[in-house]
Amino acid sequence: MRRKLRLILAILEFAEETITPGRRRSAFLPEIDGYETDDIDYHVELCGQAGYMQVEPMPNGRYKVRELTWAGHEALANLREQRSRLD
Repeated sequence: MRRKLRLILAILEFAEETITPGRRRSAFLPEIDGYETDDIDYHVELCGQAGYMQVEPMPNGRYKVRELTWAGHEALANLREQRSRLD
């Protein structure tokens, strides 16, 4: 599967908007328009491998997002700057 930077941007933005440290420390990813569940889960796993966020595999094969890391905030800022050039 090819890495989809627009999807990674959407995942990181979801995490930034949804997860509030101290109140809601984890969230399942929602449906993201234009992407299948398998694509979303694969890219969440990639974000975890890259150190962008802390993720936890679930028994059903989905992932729970814990929180963005420093690297995740940096990646999000960089992807936002490149938004118009993403695949």
